[in-house]
Amino acid sequence: MRRAGLRQPALLLAFVVIATAQTSDAVPAPPARPPPPAPRAASRQPLLQLQGRFSPGAGSNSPYARLPQLMTWSASAATATFMGSANVTVTLNGSLLALPAADQPLALVKGNFPSCAFQFSLNGTVVGTGSTSPSRPVLTWRMGGLSKSAAHTLTITKTTEAKFGGAWLTAIKLDSGGGFLPPLAPPAAASGRRLLFLGDSLSNGYGNIGNSTCSKAKNAEFENSLLAWPSLVAAALQADYQLVAWSGGGLSIYTAANRLEWPEELRPRANPKTAELFQRADAMDPASLYDLRAWSPQVVLLAAGINDVGGLSLDKWGQIDTGKQGAPALEFWLERYLALAVQIRQAYPAATLVHVVWPVEVLLGIRTAEQAAIYLQYMAAAYSYLEAAGIGNQHLLQVKGTGFNSSSWCGQHPDAAAHAQIAQQVTTFLDTVVL
Repeated sequence: MRRAGLRQPALLLAFVVIATAQTSDAVPAPPARPPPPAPRAASRQPLLQLQGRFSPGAGSNSPYARLPQLMTWSASAATATFMGSANVTVTLNGSLLALPAADQPLALVKGNFPSCAFQFSLNGTVVGTGSTSPSRPVLTWRMGGLSKSAAHTLTITKTTEAKFGGAWLTAIKLDSGGGFLPPLAPPAAASGRRLLFLGDSLSNGYGNIGNSTCSKAKNAEFENSLLAWPSLVAAALQADYQLVAWSGGGLSIYTAANRLEWPEELRPRANPKTAELFQRADAMDPASLYDLRAWSPQVVLLAAGINDVGGLSLDKWGQIDTGKQGAPALEFWLERYLALAVQIRQAYPAATLVHVVWPVEVLLGIRTAEQAAIYLQYMAAAYSYLEAAGIGNQHLLQVKGTGFNSSSWCGQHPDAAAHAQIAQQVTTFLDTVVL
C-alpha cells in the first residue's frame, strides 16, 4: 500500500458557485504539538493549521500545511491567518475528475457523488456556508470589507462526511497588498486535549439538520458534523479532535456485501469497516495510509457496531448464515472487536478507550427490538471480552435517551437537539472520569 501523496487536481471551471458572506486514573498526556513560531514577514502563500485528517496533510517536520489539501473527513478544518487585505477568496474544487483516481469509482455506487458542504468562520464567527455538487463542482467563496490593519483568522470546515464525497481546497487569495501569517494557536492546542472519535452515521450527524420529510436522495443536505455530538464534545472540552466515521460502516462486516446490483469489487468500498477507516488519510481511498504517529489522542471513543446488527447474518467462521436474525455470531463479532481494540492500543498505548453504547430510544428508530437487544448484549460482552484479553484502561459509557423526541427525526437518526444531549453526557463523563 502507498502513503497518501500530493495529487495536483485539475481545475474544471465549468461551473462556479458564489457563496456570499453572511454577517451575522489520570491519563498521561502525550506531548502537545509544537507552538507556532513567532510572527514573521507575511507570505503570499497560506500557512494552514489543520484539524482532522487531510491528504497530503502537514508533513512530519512542520506544524503547518500548504495548498492544495484534499478534504474528505467530516469536521476536518483548515485555518489561515492574514492581514493587509480587504478581501479574501477561497476556492474548493469538488469535481469528480479532480478527485484522486482511487476515489472516483465511488460515483458508481453513490448517487449525486461527490457532494460536500462547508462552513466559513472569520475570527471565531460563522460568516458563510457553501457547497459543491456534480452540477456545481467548484465553489468560490468571497468576503470583503475587512480591516487591512488587523489580522484575521479564517477557518474552512467540511461539514459533511466522506461517504458523500470530497473536495480539494485549492486556493485562498488576498488583495495584492495582503499576506499570510502563521496561524495563531487554537484553544485546543493550549488545553493539550486530543480526542479521536471512531463511528458511523450516529457520529457523523447523519440527518441531524433534517426532519421526518427529508429525502434520502439528498441526504448530504441534511448533515452537519459540527452539530454532531463528537464536535460538540470537542468544543466543550476545548480539545483537538479527529472524526473518523462512515455512515453504514460496519465493525465486523461489509454491510453492502448483499448489494448484488453493485460491482462486487466496490461493495466493500461503499461501506468500509471501522478498522480500515482508522488507517486512512484519504477517507475514500483504501490504499491511503495516515501516519498514526503524527497525532496522538488521549482518548479514543469507539461508537461502532450497530450496523453489524440488522444486516448479514454470519456464523462463527464468518460465513453467511441464512435465515437468522441479521447479526454476526457473537464469537465472530467479539474477535473482530478485539482485533480493532488491539490495533488502537498498538497505535496509541497510553490512550483511554471509551466504548459508547447507544440507548434504546435511538436503536428502535433504526433497528427492530430484537436487533436492539442483540446489539446491547454484544456491547456488554465486548467490554468483558477485552478485559479478559488484557485490554485495560477502558470504559463502557451507556448513553441515556431520556427526553429524546424522535417524531421529527430525519431517517430515524438523532436531530441536533438529541446530539446536544448526547454531547452533554459524554462531556460530563470525560471531564469527571477520564480527563
